Amino acid sequence: MSIEIPLPGGVAKRTLIEMAFNKCTMAGYEFGRTAEEVNDAQRELNAMMFEHPFSALGFVQPDYGDGNPDELSGIPNDTISAVAFELALRLAPNMGKSLSPEATVARQKSMALLHAKAATIPTMPYQSHTVRGAGAKSPLGGPFIEEVAPVNLDEDPGDLASLID
Repeated sequence: MSIEIPLPGGVAKRTLIEMAFNKCTMAGYEFGRTAEEVNDAQRELNAMMFEHPFSALGFVQPDYGDGNPDELSGIPNDTISAVAFELALRLAPNMGKSLSPEATVARQKSMALLHAKAATIPTMPYQSHTVRGAGAKSPLGGPFIEEVAPVNLDEDPGDLASLID
């Protein structure tokens, strides 16, 4: 008998933090990160991941403290960009920065995809004895009502064959 231990997937939390700093035009190779900056960003990331729609991504929250930025995040790979953009948006004011217009457009697209992924479609079962069919009939006609031309009874219809087209 083998025991399977599910491992969290996704990228490391440090990668998300570095991506967020890069989106704020503060690349790590140019501006060195202090441990305090990484911890502050880690704390912001942890708090952000409790909010909707990020809470639906399966983020691995630390058991205590701020956690280790080198552990895996557990989020799906197709949501990495949206998480990094949102984290960048939250970190930028602390550094006196703002996102460029191009980055803002890319963030909006990523967030739209994330909202679509995290959306839940509510379902409601029918109550018992609910009539299921064509639905309400429109008085103006519709796909289930055939419109018939009115017949004028004052006129002599003549032969019935003339009524058939």
